[in-house]
Amino acid sequence: MEYEINIIAAMTKQAQVIGNDNGLPWHIPSDLARFKGLTLFKPVIMGHRTFISLCKALKHSRALEHRYNIVLSHSKHDAQHNTIFVPSVEDALEEAKLYCCENRQSKIMIIGGSSVYEAFLPMTTRMHLTLIEDGDIWGDRHFPSWKLSEWECLERQEHIADECENYNWTYLHLVKR
Repeated sequence: MEYEINIIAAMTKQAQVIGNDNGLPWHIPSDLARFKGLTLFKPVIMGHRTFISLCKALKHSRALEHRYNIVLSHSKHDAQHNTIFVPSVEDALEEAKLYCCENRQSKIMIIGGSSVYEAFLPMTTRMHLTLIEDGDIWGDRHFPSWKLSEWECLERQEHIADECENYNWTYLHLVKR
């Protein structure tokens, strides 16, 4: 079976900020809905800090429901409902492939943070990126360097700030050339 590694991230357009103080420095409901739609019933690979921030944001001790959560962590943890902790990128990929095989799935979703994106970027075949106009957004976590010229844009959607979402942003669905 062939697997497709997908990165899904929201970041500022210029500085490529993806987070601040273990959370998102913005709230964009339509982007969160897209994230949910793209990741449902798939394996999602994340770092330990991303796992902690999701639990904090969701106000419970579990990660994302209706997904197989694979958390990269050097600390020893017991598996939780739909969540497994692994020590390496290779172990995370193996767990994701096993889940895909058992569930007739081919897409593996990489959901952050910085070091996890950096580890998986060379093997990624697709990216789902939301680029937010920087404005006054500051952060302490950034997306790794990448070149748009190495990717083909399959879809582009632009959003102008409104009463529900205070930011101008652009969604890109990219495939590796």
